Amino acid sequence: MQEMPPILSVSELNQVTQSIVEREIGVVYVRGEISNLATPTSGHMYFSLKDEKSQVRCAMFRNKPGAKGFIPKNGTEVVAQGLASVYSIRGDYQLIVETMELSGDGILRAKFEALKNKLEEAHFFDQSRKRPLPKWPNTIGVVTSPTGAAVRDILTVMKRRSPSITAIIYPCVVQGENAASEIARSIFVANQRKECDVLIISRGGGSLEDLWPFNEELVAQAIFDSSLPIVSGIGHEVDITIADLVADARAPTPSAAAEIVTPETSVAYEQLASLQKRLLSASKIQINTKTSQLSTLKSKIRHPRKDLEFRFQQTDDLLRQLYKNVNFQMQFRRMSFENQRSRFNNLAPKRSIEKNRSKLTDAILKLKTTVSHKYKENQTKTQHLITSVKNLGHQRTLERGYTLVIDDQGKLVKDPNELKVGQPITTLFKSGKVGSFVSSIEES
Repeated sequence: MQEMPPILSVSELNQVTQSIVEREIGVVYVRGEISNLATPTSGHMYFSLKDEKSQVRCAMFRNKPGAKGFIPKNGTEVVAQGLASVYSIRGDYQLIVETMELSGDGILRAKFEALKNKLEEAHFFDQSRKRPLPKWPNTIGVVTSPTGAAVRDILTVMKRRSPSITAIIYPCVVQGENAASEIARSIFVANQRKECDVLIISRGGGSLEDLWPFNEELVAQAIFDSSLPIVSGIGHEVDITIADLVADARAPTPSAAAEIVTPETSVAYEQLASLQKRLLSASKIQINTKTSQLSTLKSKIRHPRKDLEFRFQQTDDLLRQLYKNVNFQMQFRRMSFENQRSRFNNLAPKRSIEKNRSKLTDAILKLKTTVSHKYKENQTKTQHLITSVKNLGHQRTLERGYTLVIDDQGKLVKDPNELKVGQPITTLFKSGKVGSFVSSIEES
């Protein structure tokens, strides 16, 4: 036997119907003509929306946003956003209206909300993907109409704040059927040319329909794909477009967009002058301190080069004196020899030769002895001078336990600042030499 369905009261039936309608249909956008408009003193509004075939009852309560930019009248075609429901007391099917716009704006508003939801789900508005704006740009690009008021406002602000910054205009139409594609193309061209550091997209104020190219998905995608940071300055402060939501920064007006991206040169100059003054002051203090320290150290250190130069000069003087003495002795002996030969020639006869042969032999022997003695004496002096020179030379320094450093060019290193880290050097010892590389340099 089939079970009998439950018996509902009228109230229960209407409540169930209301629940089903609100859940299954929910919030909708409905376009129609206002008729049977009633505005009681409560402030609520009751009317019907109709087209050529049907109508639906509507209620718009005073605590709702209500009509946008117009006063509802019978015969006005609108787009209403509201919740499909049932008035359970009478069982009337109705639309509880949240907002209402004139038909053209209403359709655009619905499209705006649909695209906004779509792009939000695709993370187009995420703050994490938005690029920082350059602090000191050299060139600013502007995507806008070259004949509009917006570009004049932007250029005026840029010239006032920072005259040295270059502006590049990427012209496009900003209203009409082809505006969205031209705006997207200009953004693409700016990215391809890589001429600027930041990009402004802008236009002056207008109706929702006038601003609609900036609500197109094509423009949103171009902004999202841009490698250049983008600032939007579209319409007035109350105008919010899809482009504003995708851009890296949003300005309420074109002039404000120029203010955001253009640094104020006078402030920068003041900061730079202050930093320069502080740097010069700190540098002077450091230089004076280091100069004083260097003078103190320099007064305490006697450089060995002075001793070496003195020894070199003394050695040269001794050598010159030695050469002078040797030459004098040689000239003197030569003159004596010439005198003896002259006297011998004068006494040439055989008698004198025979008679004086013995004397001559003795004289020659004596001369040889004297020359030998003088030679040995001078040789001893010379050896003594050579020994003195050697004692003053670097080999003697090595024998006393010191070492000498020679760089890779074979030059004696006198100052550590003549070397570089990584440079090969040779250290001379008494019994040999050692090759090495400079790992660090420290000043005493």
